[in-house]
Amino acid sequence: MSGPLLRIFRLASLGALASLIAGLIRSARRQPPPPTSGVASWDPLSEEPPAPTRSGPVQFVDTGDATEPTATTEVVSPIAAMADLLTDDEPKAEADEAAEPEAGVDEGAASGWVEPDAEGGCPSSHPIKGNDQSKIFHVPGGMSYERTQAERCYCDEASAEADGYRKAKR
Repeated sequence: MSGPLLRIFRLASLGALASLIAGLIRSARRQPPPPTSGVASWDPLSEEPPAPTRSGPVQFVDTGDATEPTATTEVVSPIAAMADLLTDDEPKAEADEAAEPEAGVDEGAASGWVEPDAEGGCPSSHPIKGNDQSKIFHVPGGMSYERTQAERCYCDEASAEADGYRKAKR
């Protein structure tokens, strides 16, 4: 080996040896981590509120009626559900009369929605289209509004949200 290469080799070896010694000294000085007990030694920053539970005005009850092969549940209005809780026969009869929809009025109209027409379109009084499978509602002017076949028509967004639907993202 020639003189300059030997000098570079010696300097590199000294540098490697010095960094090795420095690393050993640091690891010897390092304090062991404190033992963990599994319990926090500080109070939490904030207490999270409990997750809200949703309870809508519609309840489904199994009727066991074999005359309707496609539907085995019926919609019970909140008024009828409250009427079942009453023990007096007289107030219960009044509540049952109030729960019965009027002739010619759609039963969903009391809860803020109406049935769409045969083509899946909504009347101008209830322009918001709801999809039962996805539980998403579409507003006029939305990206998918025109191609959506409505299964329920709502008068406003609040009615659709109260019925458990969420607004389409686009």
